[in-house]
Amino acid sequence: MTEILKDVIYYREEMKRIENQHRLKQDFRMKCAEDSDNKEDIEMAVTKVTVDNFEQEVLQADKPVLVDFYADWCGPCKMMSPVVDEVAEEEPDVKVCQINIDENMDIAQKYRVMSIPTFIAFKNGEEAGRQIGAVPKSALLELVK
Repeated sequence: MTEILKDVIYYREEMKRIENQHRLKQDFRMKCAEDSDNKEDIEMAVTKVTVDNFEQEVLQADKPVLVDFYADWCGPCKMMSPVVDEVAEEEPDVKVCQINIDENMDIAQKYRVMSIPTFIAFKNGEEAGRQIGAVPKSALLELVK
């Protein structure tokens, strides 16, 4: 029982550390955007998608798209957020999007998202692959190649 408790404490601390790193990175980007004379020089690498722009941003995209179906309350989703950011920054040939399933249930239902995080790759407007759960960056890269 003690080992399990130690693991739980370790994972909670690790999740807080990852959340802090992610928050600092986002704050830095926002600060850079505020300070920039040309706002288009600084752009967020991950596109937030909703029901209103899903077709345009994902299905009509001219390059492969990786969509992260997540929720704000989801621990594994929070852990994957920095990994998703890395993929977006390091892979210019891939469009990376995130969609909050709590705010966009229709799309989550349409694509049968039952667990989160779920990552779906789209190519030419069609689903090309799917990965469920917290996975290494290499698995996400393989999904969109």
